[in-house]
Amino acid sequence: MIKSKKSLTTWVTLATVSVLGLLLFVVSRVSASGRTNPQSQLSPDQISQVILDTVQAGGYGNSIAQYLVYVSKMETAKWSSRLFRTNLNLWGMKTPQTRDTTALNKGSSDTWAKYDTVRNAARDIVLYLDEFNYPKQVNSLEDFVTIMKSKGYFGNESFESYFNKVVNWIER
Repeated sequence: MIKSKKSLTTWVTLATVSVLGLLLFVVSRVSASGRTNPQSQLSPDQISQVILDTVQAGGYGNSIAQYLVYVSKMETAKWSSRLFRTNLNLWGMKTPQTRDTTALNKGSSDTWAKYDTVRNAARDIVLYLDEFNYPKQVNSLEDFVTIMKSKGYFGNESFESYFNKVVNWIER
């Protein structure tokens, strides 16, 4: 009888240790894949300035740079989304397969592009604008979103829906 109690205790202890070990492994894998990038701690003003400076340095006018700040703000909930915090993805960009990019994961099967710095994410939007022949200057946010729609930037979403979402984020 004592022998079977010892065996049962040993079995329960091993099973408990195994389950805890598996749980710790799973938690560590999930944590590692969702780590916050330190650059995601930049202030909204700092992120806006990086976007403005980088887009203008890429040859685009102030208005396009400002509209891209608005779009980025909307796409990332003012730079608080998980995708931004983990991938520094300023616009919800999918991983480029063929075009020039600053994304770290070009050509991978990852759905979302991942960047090492906010500046490189901003450089990538310039590469995107160049690739899809965006104009260097536009007159209004409405014109810019119209061009985005014509290039397929926001898929099947209606112009009105996307435009209104961007406008709603301007003053936030």
